[in-house]
Amino acid sequence: MGAGRPGGPLDGGASTGVLGATVQGRALYGALGWKVLSPLNGYVYAPAAP
Repeated sequence: MGAGRPGGPLDGGASTGVLGATVQGRALYGALGWKVLSPLNGYVYAPAAP
């Protein structure tokens, strides 16, 4: 559910959140006035099979 929709995070008491976006999405949100506070990285750990 969206942040502003009934039953969304704001209804549950959230005041901040995290948004992950593609490079294109980041440009869109930047044009809408959002700002980057910290980059978001993803990692996958896959140990070698014994």
